[in-house]
Amino acid sequence: MFQHIGALTLAPETPAEHLEVTAQAFRDLAGVVPGLLAARAVVDPGLREGNCSVMFVLDFDTEESWRAYAPHPAHRAIVDDLLAGRMVGKTFMQVPGGDLL
Repeated sequence: MFQHIGALTLAPETPAEHLEVTAQAFRDLAGVVPGLLAARAVVDPGLREGNCSVMFVLDFDTEESWRAYAPHPAHRAIVDDLLAGRMVGKTFMQVPGGDLL
């Protein structure tokens, strides 16, 4: 397994509903993107200033599947339709072996 973990910070004025739609869009990638075995995503409840807005963990069968995910139309739709113009920060990590989360 190969995990891709992301923490996205959207602009503070982003409505809570938009954050939920974004998290659901990441969860919906499982079964759509080849080699994506599981997708988890959550919205931060906003209890502490400076936290990210949305965090996701994507479990791929191989590193090659993860590499093919970036240009996949379903992923591009999230980037173009939900994140563009709203994202103010992002952090990613890849975990070969997928044993972090």
